[in-house]
Amino acid sequence: MTTGWSSSRTAPPPVAVDMGRRAAQWEDVVLSQWEARLVPPLVAALTLPERGSALVAECRTGFATLRLRERLGEEVRCIALDPSREMLDVARAKLPPDDRSVWWESKSVEQLTYRDGVFGLTLCAAGLTTRVDLRRIVTRLARLTMEGGAVGLALPLRGTFAAFYDLFREGLEACDLLAFEPELDRFMEHLCDAEELPHLLGELGLVDVEVRTQRFEVTFASGQDFLLHPLVEALLLPHWMYIIRDDLAREQVFFYVVQALDAYFRGLPLSLEACGAWVTARRVTPPGAV
Repeated sequence: MTTGWSSSRTAPPPVAVDMGRRAAQWEDVVLSQWEARLVPPLVAALTLPERGSALVAECRTGFATLRLRERLGEEVRCIALDPSREMLDVARAKLPPDDRSVWWESKSVEQLTYRDGVFGLTLCAAGLTTRVDLRRIVTRLARLTMEGGAVGLALPLRGTFAAFYDLFREGLEACDLLAFEPELDRFMEHLCDAEELPHLLGELGLVDVEVRTQRFEVTFASGQDFLLHPLVEALLLPHWMYIIRDDLAREQVFFYVVQALDAYFRGLPLSLEACGAWVTARRVTPPGAV
């Protein structure tokens, strides 16, 4: 049996997670620095169903759901999912208590038992970091989307915070921990490139795949602020922690990265490039499907 990123379903989050804090950080930081850049053009580009229902997976604090709801007609019901009840509490509070246009549910997309092809549109703008995530989530979204229905995605690309990986590799060598380098390589191989997304999504039954990218700088106060930043935590940190599963070894390498960032950017703004993609596609019945 193979191991590593090629067979991992997803990297686990840090053991102790304050989901109330994480929900507040998503709303205060990640929404403005990430979702607000990618979600509006994504939603504007989607072909909407005239009736029936739409699904938003990994909806977090509701930004994508509410942007989609603004465009949907009254005859389309929106169902929004997130595994975190704390995220959903923030999302629910954005609508009047008697509003019934959105049904919020604390579930992951893997837990859904809806019949195939029930949604006229599906959308996921969070939780997609690696090709493993893409296959795990998009396979289910494609199954739930009716034939011809739209699928929308947003995700970080391989170039996001690329300097980290160079320093991480330096840290492995400096700390005599090169035994973990193959796991770093496996993780990096499973990050997504814009050029490969049409092919990857085509394998999952999606056609007419359109990919748009956005690049922007994120400025951090220090190397430590980088590793603790809500955007880094939301997009990549759990995966980075999974590369080195020994706590002491991971602490050594992360400490090296923090010091190196502070040294390289001394006297200059610590700004690193993030690269995201928003994707639209349509679902078709795979060849040979009954």
